[in-house]
Amino acid sequence: MTAPGTPMALDCSPSLSAGGGSSAYGRDDLADATMWSVEPEVQQQVHRWLGFFEKLPTDGRSAALTALVRQLDLSETLLLHAEMRPLLVRDFVALLPDELGLYVLSFLDPVSLCMASMVSRAWRRLAADTIMWKRMCMQMALSHPCLPSSFRAEAGRSPTAFLAALEFAESEVAALCSALGDMTWKQAYLYARRVDLNVREGRCQPMLMTCHVDHVITCLQLDQDRPNPNPNPRRHNTDAKPNRIVSASDDHTIKVWDPETGACTHTMLGHLGGVWCCQHEGDTLVTGATDRQLRVWDLRTGRCVHVLSGHTSTVRCLHLAGDLVVTGSRDTTLRLWNVKEGTCVRMLAGHTEAVRCVRFDGVTIVSASYDKTVRVWDAATGALTHDLRGHTDKIYSLEFDGDIIASGSLDQTIHVWRAASGELLHVLKGHTNLVGHLHLKESVLVSGNADHTVRVWDVRDGRCLHLLEGHKRPIRCATIISGMIVTGADDGRVKLWDLQTGEFLRDVLQLGVGGVVWRLECRRSRMVVAL
Repeated sequence: MTAPGTPMALDCSPSLSAGGGSSAYGRDDLADATMWSVEPEVQQQVHRWLGFFEKLPTDGRSAALTALVRQLDLSETLLLHAEMRPLLVRDFVALLPDELGLYVLSFLDPVSLCMASMVSRAWRRLAADTIMWKRMCMQMALSHPCLPSSFRAEAGRSPTAFLAALEFAESEVAALCSALGDMTWKQAYLYARRVDLNVREGRCQPMLMTCHVDHVITCLQLDQDRPNPNPNPRRHNTDAKPNRIVSASDDHTIKVWDPETGACTHTMLGHLGGVWCCQHEGDTLVTGATDRQLRVWDLRTGRCVHVLSGHTSTVRCLHLAGDLVVTGSRDTTLRLWNVKEGTCVRMLAGHTEAVRCVRFDGVTIVSASYDKTVRVWDAATGALTHDLRGHTDKIYSLEFDGDIIASGSLDQTIHVWRAASGELLHVLKGHTNLVGHLHLKESVLVSGNADHTVRVWDVRDGRCLHLLEGHKRPIRCATIISGMIVTGADDGRVKLWDLQTGEFLRDVLQLGVGGVVWRLECRRSRMVVAL
């Protein structure tokens, strides 16, 4: 029986030798065995006993051994166990072909895999397999974006807009880093794990930036996470992309910030009204404003590349996908534009009231309006695919992941639809006020409501998984990040919750009296809050 403390070993009992065969301990071994430092006369008796034992048939040897074991006292039994154990233990992973060994280790979670790498050289070699760690990183596309821990900012009493940027320090996590090998994907995974632990343990470096003085931040966007601290020169390097924070305001301006230093790198002027929507991909930024114009900017220089006119009222929402952007306006229409060429591809008409939300994946356009409908359009032809009805009041929030559409309304409900067929899957009830914010990630939908609560839903079956209570004012924003939910509200607090259990983890940020969290953006190791 394997002794406690050796979970990685498997007992494999080999058959005893057949009658007349050689024994594991022969007479020639006795002279060199230090344990047999006994009197010569006793050694001769042992030799005669072994000679007799070797001549016994198989069942006779078994009977002799059984009788002998029953005669042993505790100390002798322990001695026998110590002698037999090395003969019975087999490193089954090392004995398997690498393919099977990797298959066995693939069932381990990352922490157990790191521990397994310390069993032996063979296990360490297999546990450092690049493909296995790459798969774990892909699974953790669980979005390594992460958030920070508590800090207080006294920004609540002033109407001046602030950006609070919080970044995690990289602390060592001994349990994960002790087995760190020279493998890029493994390093990437362990780095993300360190950040996750920093979230829960509350280590961050806050930075406060004064942005749009005496005005409200209406739009906020954060670039993808910072470069890998240990980039691999042999791998395609996407780490050269600059990190940027983009903010827009009702003061008619757009500002670009360096999150490392907090410095404003560009202030973009040109809009004649408040900027209500913006999005950027790469170095291209698109903004829409109350001046009815759409502007395209080069983020490298801060220069306006195109001014696109056509809407007859405020550009309320937009969604950029590659070189195409869809805009929705209070004039009840949508327009599809080519931002590279600066042209309007087509206009989409059909809504009878202001278009509040739009989502676009490059193929399908989904729009939601104050006319209580959700419409699905074919971007290539401009044809209306589905007119989704069911809400009884204005729609204020919309999510679309290419398959599922979720819409939130002033009627206190959330409708979940299948985009391809237009089928209504679920009507989610439970909120008691305006559903002003939705965030859909895989099968989990998070809804923020003016009733001060956040609800977590499973869109596959329509179940409410968690009710998150703790905010004292309407919810402004909510997002899912790396197994956690981050929420911001008019009470000036940003709260962190566990996605799986719904447990409240901590207050990430607390403002003074009168403070409001307007916008929230998160990545793996950084969070930006518009105050």
